[in-house]
Amino acid sequence: MKRLRKTAGGILALLTLCASCGQKEKSIVILHENDAHCALEGYAVFAGLRDAVAAADTAHVFTVSSGDFLQGGAMGTLSMGRYPVDVIRKVRYDVMVPGNHEFDYGMQRMQELCGPGRLGCPMVCANLMQLDTSGKLPPQRLFPACRISRAGNKRIAWIGATTPQAIYSEAYAFYGGNGRQLYDLSEARLARVLQNSIDEARAQGADYVILLSHLGDRPCKDTDVNSRSIVAATHGIDVVLDGHNHALIPEDYIPDANGNAVLLVQCGSKFSHIGKLVIRPDGNICHQTLPTADIPYRSQAVQESLDSISTLTDGILKKDIGHSDFDLLADDGCGHRLVRNQETNLGDLVSDALRQAGQAEIGLINGGSLRENIPAGPLTYRSLFDALPYHNAVCKIWASGRQIRQVLENSLRLYPEENGGFIQVSGLRYTLSRTRKDEAGSRISRIEVRQADGSYHELADERHYSVAVSDYMLGGGDGNPALSGCRILERLAQSDTDIVAQYILYDCGGEIPGRYAAAQGRILPARPQ
Repeated sequence: MKRLRKTAGGILALLTLCASCGQKEKSIVILHENDAHCALEGYAVFAGLRDAVAAADTAHVFTVSSGDFLQGGAMGTLSMGRYPVDVIRKVRYDVMVPGNHEFDYGMQRMQELCGPGRLGCPMVCANLMQLDTSGKLPPQRLFPACRISRAGNKRIAWIGATTPQAIYSEAYAFYGGNGRQLYDLSEARLARVLQNSIDEARAQGADYVILLSHLGDRPCKDTDVNSRSIVAATHGIDVVLDGHNHALIPEDYIPDANGNAVLLVQCGSKFSHIGKLVIRPDGNICHQTLPTADIPYRSQAVQESLDSISTLTDGILKKDIGHSDFDLLADDGCGHRLVRNQETNLGDLVSDALRQAGQAEIGLINGGSLRENIPAGPLTYRSLFDALPYHNAVCKIWASGRQIRQVLENSLRLYPEENGGFIQVSGLRYTLSRTRKDEAGSRISRIEVRQADGSYHELADERHYSVAVSDYMLGGGDGNPALSGCRILERLAQSDTDIVAQYILYDCGGEIPGRYAAAQGRILPARPQ
């Protein structure tokens, strides 16, 4: 562990937590994070802080994660999750819960990476079940629902829960090739499943029950189940360490089914903050979110792992593929993920690249596949992998105008709220209805397809069009199955990430054209009456 020169007052207070009051019984300090999404540098700070607290010997210290660590950046994409796991193993977590993006590489890969021998710590999840396709046996948990840790004479029960939204957003991981469901997340029974786990933990002598929740604190697309609704429907939880919707919640108290206050916290994403939960010997609980940039510690062991991975990957990730005079936007830098409810210049570029690679009339990309801005200046493979981390395969399909209309309508089902299923388009433009739904039940008043001469003709429901899409969209990702029955004309050899790299290098000559400086007016606001 290496200590930097500056020391934040809040960190010093943490290290001297009990020393000044001379208490024989130690406090409990729980350091937690959520939605790291391959921001690997943060693990060195996270582990460094844990080591500093442990060295002060004033508290029992635990490190836990509320999920989404395998995917979301170049290091996950390049290794199908292996590089993040290599770093996590060096951190020496006490317990973790899977997030929905742990399923991005499929259920088999998730189990390979997240077993205790690989991850270096146990996973807990009360609601992830493997189904018996014969119907003769009850569902079986893939991971234990709960783990109990000792802290002096106290027992802490860690119970895990993963958002049921994953069944829709990562459907391919939960269903077999014949469309039969193989795994479940117990959406309808989740409160009851968790209450049973809470009761079992209390029966085993747990003094504190902490829910490691990858549920999010508000309803989202496809499911109304969230951490607040679960607390309201259960009793016996002391703290919810939440994740999934990337919120920054330093401290919030919500009543459970018995009217008792339950602390709910969340730490943003990508190690913007680290959470510090303190349980004092008298039972009082308090929480802080610490800006990671202010923490003056790094773990040498974790840093060495990071350096080793960088040696392996720098030759690929630092390679130049072009230049841009302007930012290509996925978000506004203030927490608003633009690609999830409006057209952006990055969405235009990527959908154009797919359409061009497939020699198709139309190109479509879901906004949830676009994760980071690409800043102005030199473009490297790293910036591209960070923006498009999922490395989805791309197909050219034959879709009717009616199917295209339906997939666009479905993508707007939560509009104007953010939705990873919101679609960025190429080769067509559409106009939103004046209200969320017009009298005919449509959110779109007009869809037009671009012709070879640059003119636009209205989409014909009965006509078929060639469309370039990712296999994620084709498989019904984001709960949008409108294209799942379409005939595949061609499976492209390259992933979406590689296709965009080739588009920049060769079609654009390495320089992002000025026409992408702003959104091009493909998704039009409602026309005035």
